Amino acid sequence: LGQLLTEIKSLNEKVLAAQAQQLADIVGGTETLIGETARETPRKEWYKLSLSGIKEAALAIGDIAKPVLAVAEKLSPLLLSL
Repeated sequence: LGQLLTEIKSLNEKVLAAQAQQLADIVGGTETLIGETARETPRKEWYKLSLSGIKEAALAIGDIAKPVLAVAEKLSPLLLSL
């Protein structure tokens, strides 16, 4: 999750104003992931929804969001296997 946050910070410096909503969606999804990992019993469905939203928003932003997409794809099997 730390790597995902690092990539989001980097993306924040590059994203166009027209893509601000997609960036906000990525941030929101990441906040949900962090919140769920802190729960005693994380809800797998929330992981799925959050990761899906992050991936969708990263794809909408385009090439500059590829690092965020790559980290989200790596996190998926890890979080969904918990």
